[in-house]
Amino acid sequence: MTPDGDSLGQRRHSVVVLRLVLDGSGRLSHGELVDTSGRVRGRFGDWEAMIRVLRGWLESGSS
Repeated sequence: MTPDGDSLGQRRHSVVVLRLVLDGSGRLSHGELVDTSGRVRGRFGDWEAMIRVLRGWLESGSS
């Protein structure tokens, strides 16, 4: 919490869509990270790559 008590003022919200393709057993086949304008921000083929794509997008300012 910040000294002035305004911890919510220090946060930002981001919206992202994860498009996931799963195989017949429910395992991840591949996916995309899409922003709110429909622009593909990254593609991935496994869960670890999804985390890297998401982290990269967030660290770039998620714009």
